[in-house]
Amino acid sequence: MNFYLVCPELEFTLELPFSPLGREQVVRQVRRMQEEEGQARSFEYRLAEELSKLIPQLTDWDIKPPTGAQMAYATSLCAQLGIPLPAATRRSRALMQTFLAEAKALAGERSQ
Repeated sequence: MNFYLVCPELEFTLELPFSPLGREQVVRQVRRMQEEEGQARSFEYRLAEELSKLIPQLTDWDIKPPTGAQMAYATSLCAQLGIPLPAATRRSRALMQTFLAEAKALAGERSQ
């Protein structure tokens, strides 16, 4: 038996290959939800809450928001250069990394 996460808006399905124990626990939970009224909604909320905690840890590094160190360095460089921090850099480590490299080069040019 396979389990899937489905997102119709993105036309995307992700198969979840649980361990035998994990599969057994999900089957037991599903059966309980089928037998007891109100259990499905409660489980949905618990599952969504736990997945929401895990997703930031599981996403690729460049999709994650910048680290605290990146933000501090960017803020310092922006103050030094007298430029604003581009809004997009606050949402992506990859964009922040590119911005930091460019700002560092500009700061180096100005200090010469």
